[in-house]
Amino acid sequence: MCPVRSSMILFVLLVLTFIAAANAQEGREATPSPCVVVKRMTTARQTMVDIFGRYHFDFVEGQLPPKIKFHSILRDKDIRAIQKQGGKVIILEPNYRPEDLQEARASCGQ
Repeated sequence: MCPVRSSMILFVLLVLTFIAAANAQEGREATPSPCVVVKRMTTARQTMVDIFGRYHFDFVEGQLPPKIKFHSILRDKDIRAIQKQGGKVIILEPNYRPEDLQEARASCGQ
């Protein structure tokens, strides 16, 4: 093979690699990081569900990280798993107001 031709092929492959890397980086920046809004359970509700495990939070809304399965009630370890996967968790009090939820949404960037 001619040295000029192999240099040109190498140059084209190099340019294509840079283009693919730039597109992949733009795609990562465009996707928002997962954010979950949860509320603390009341003491009475914790007592009711405590027979199944140490659940402390109710899911309100948001997007979970890809590897986390959805559960309507969450434990402390579920919250830590969401944070470990790069998700943001906002915790509301059991008797939150609509304004509190709006602030949580704004904090998530939704």
